[in-house]
Amino acid sequence: MRSLLLALLLGACTAVPPADRPDDFAVRYDWNTGSLPPPYHYRHVIEVGPDGAGTATVTLSYGEGPSRAVPFQLDAAALDALYADLHAEGLFSTTWREESDPPVGGSFGRVTATADGRTVEVPPFVVRGQRAAADRIAERIRAVVPASVQSDLDAWREEAQREG
Repeated sequence: MRSLLLALLLGACTAVPPADRPDDFAVRYDWNTGSLPPPYHYRHVIEVGPDGAGTATVTLSYGEGPSRAVPFQLDAAALDALYADLHAEGLFSTTWREESDPPVGGSFGRVTATADGRTVEVPPFVVRGQRAAADRIAERIRAVVPASVQSDLDAWREEAQREG
């Protein structure tokens, strides 16, 4: 009985969003090539809002370069599936820890998500034991971008880099 009471109390104290998608669920994935010279350095940002409206954006150089944003839309089922997958990977239940001595110069990504009034961040260089889950979370977010949108952004970036 005592252990049941303790489990209930501990469960009530955690701020993990419910398994069903909350109305405020939103996610952002921000990936950066790391230390590359212009025009080869770029940043790729994917954002999905609570209504399923998404945007994939590529920005060249170190923020001063040209940028291209392409909108896309997730229906409720796709948004539910994204939330369920991220929830199952522990996005909202893991205490994400960044390495104390992260590598310098390489590419990196950061995930920020909101659900049930709580915002969590997966830092760019998580500790070894969290890397696989962080990679799966990032891959799942990248997967919501329609192939046609990603192809459009890749073609635009490649052309801009050739001209650049």
